Amino acid sequence: MSAEQLVYAWTDTAFEDDDAMTVVRVGCREPGFLDASADPFDVETTTPVNEPAVHAVRDGDDLALLFHGNNDGVHFARLTDDGDGCFDGEAHTIEDSRPWLSADLATAPDGFVASWWDQNDSTSVFAMLDRDGDVRAQHELADVGGRGWVAHTGSDDDLTRLVWVYEDYNERAALQARRILFDGDSDAFDVSEPEAITESSGHAFDATLLWNEARGELAAAWVDTRDDDCAAVFFGRLDGDGGSLFEVRVSAPGGARSPALTWVPEREEYALVWADAAHLDACPGADDDQVTDIRLARISPEGAVLETIRVSDFEGESRSPQVVWTGSEYALVWFDWRDGFQGIHYTLARCAE
Repeated sequence: MSAEQLVYAWTDTAFEDDDAMTVVRVGCREPGFLDASADPFDVETTTPVNEPAVHAVRDGDDLALLFHGNNDGVHFARLTDDGDGCFDGEAHTIEDSRPWLSADLATAPDGFVASWWDQNDSTSVFAMLDRDGDVRAQHELADVGGRGWVAHTGSDDDLTRLVWVYEDYNERAALQARRILFDGDSDAFDVSEPEAITESSGHAFDATLLWNEARGELAAAWVDTRDDDCAAVFFGRLDGDGGSLFEVRVSAPGGARSPALTWVPEREEYALVWADAAHLDACPGADDDQVTDIRLARISPEGAVLETIRVSDFEGESRSPQVVWTGSEYALVWFDWRDGFQGIHYTLARCAE
C-alpha cells in the first residue's frame, strides 16, 4: 500500500469463456474515505499468478509490481496513472525459470532491486532492474534455499548498498543476512558471508523489512516458533550493514503470521500489523488455525511495545494485512472470508496518543 493515495494490489480469480484464471488487480482509494474507491483493473498478464502477495512499490507517480507466475517465471509491471484516479499498464517476464515461494522488490537508484528463489536448482537470485523492469545485472547464490527479502540502505557515487535477509529453509533455524555492494560501473556484486540476525532456537520465517532513512536503520518483523513450536511475532532493528541491534517479542505464542511494518514520523515510532490466533489460548496446529484476527501494535525504536489493539471484528480466518500511516491515522487492508468468499477489507484505526 501507499500512503499518498491508498493503492493496494492482490491476486484474484477471473473467468474467460468459463475458464478460471488468476489475475493481478490494483485498487485505489482516498485515505480518508471508507466507501470511495476507483474500480480495480486487471493487470494484463499472459500467465496465471500463484502468489497471494503482489509486491508493489511507488516510483514517483508510477507504481511497480513484482510477482511470479504459475511455475513459469518472475514478472514485472510498471503502471502509470490512468487518468481516473488509479493505474494502468502491462506486465512482462524478467526471468523464465520456475521460482517458488516468494519474490521481493525494493526501490534503488535509477530503478529497483528484486530477489527470488529459483526452485529448479535451489538458487537464490537478486537482480538490479532499470525503471522499466529490465534486468541490468543479477547475482546467484547456489544452495541457499528459502524466502528472501531485500532492502536498499544507501548509495555512494556508483556503489549501492543492499541488505538481503532470508530464511534458512533447509535447517529451519535463524534468519540470515548478507550485505551486498553493487558497483554500477562494473555491474558487479560483492556479497558478504551470511550472519544470523535472530536468536531463534526454532524456525524464523515470514519476515518483512523496512528501511528507515531518517534513522539510518533497518527494521524487521518476522514469525518465530522458538516457544514450543508456537508461532509468535518478533520485531528487531538492524544497522545499515544488516547487523542485528536487538529483537523483542510483540505477540504471545500461538498462530501468528503475515507481519507488515510502517514508520510513523510524527510519533517517531513503528506500527506493526499481523494475523493472530493467540487469543484462543492454544497453539494451533496445521489443521485448526482458521480463526485469526488482525492486530496492530505501536513500537518505539527502542523496542518497547506501546500499545496493541485488535483491528478486525470477524470471527474467522483473516490474513495478509498491510498498513500505512496517512498522517493522522493508520489505514489497513487484509483478506477475510466474512462474505462467504475471500474478500479485501479496509479500515482506518486510531491509537492512543
